[in-house]
Amino acid sequence: MKTVGYGLSKELLKAAVLQESLMQSENDLIRETAAKRNDLESYLFTMRDKLDGPLKAYATNLERMQFQALLENTSNWLYDEGYTCFNSSCLLAYTNLIV
Repeated sequence: MKTVGYGLSKELLKAAVLQESLMQSENDLIRETAAKRNDLESYLFTMRDKLDGPLKAYATNLERMQFQALLENTSNWLYDEGYTCFNSSCLLAYTNLIV
């Protein structure tokens, strides 16, 4: 009686496991990037509202206008280049706002 094996060879199985691992890493990066992009977008909306509300008394008109321009530029970047950015680019854009 001859036994017939089914499935992948050890080499093909290793390659498939490696490919699955790479795909999982890519999916993780995509989810993390989407979360960072969302955090940045939330910060932009929150700060726009606060500049005309509770933080208005703490900044001069010039400071407020400068920061609003920075928020607007960052928002434009986010919806243009930032839409395809990776985690580090979104984090850098966010860091530039809070420093």
